[in-house]
Amino acid sequence: MAMDVVVWLLVCLFGSFAEANTSLSWFDFYDAKGISGHNDELIADINEEECARRCLVGTSAVPSGSCLSFEYDNSHGRCILSTSTKDTPGAELVESSPPSRFDYYHRRNAPYGPCDFETDLCQYTQDTADDFDWTRDSGGTPTGRTGPTVDHTSGNSSGYYMYIETTLPRQDGDVARLTSPSYRAYPDGQCLLFWTHMYGGQIVRGELQHYCKRL
Repeated sequence: MAMDVVVWLLVCLFGSFAEANTSLSWFDFYDAKGISGHNDELIADINEEECARRCLVGTSAVPSGSCLSFEYDNSHGRCILSTSTKDTPGAELVESSPPSRFDYYHRRNAPYGPCDFETDLCQYTQDTADDFDWTRDSGGTPTGRTGPTVDHTSGNSSGYYMYIETTLPRQDGDVARLTSPSYRAYPDGQCLLFWTHMYGGQIVRGELQHYCKRL
């Protein structure tokens, strides 16, 4: 069974497995797409959700990770997987005839793209069952001699990162947790990369650490 990976970002970082998500919400919807030479596999007699699942987990003709979009023929219940995107040269978004006979689903960049927290939380969410929240910030944290003055992505004080404040009213055992969107596990494995910074009166030395979780 294909498995998704949900990453919980804690004071220490770890991975957790969850049941596969084949939701169409992983795709942007358009009425139809006209493009020649990029219809890589036609699968008959399946519904849209199953078509989305085939695109996400891969097939023998369109391997895992290579399916970037699909068209669904509502009139005949057919799925057309494609390694092209709406931005592939020659692609044209069109109105199908009759309307919505062909639905076109373009795979979203997130949650597969990199997350640097420069504009938002990148689909991470604050866990409502923990004790306090992570904060998006740049240029240093409020408490003196704690937190990074620069982020890893930009290397300057204008870059953003996520941090937690551990001074009062925080107590030993408090948990702050960010939950990632679901990441699809690849058959040959994959690696989630994190950069962590630890600096403060109770830390031996401040450092920016590279953390890799092999899935």
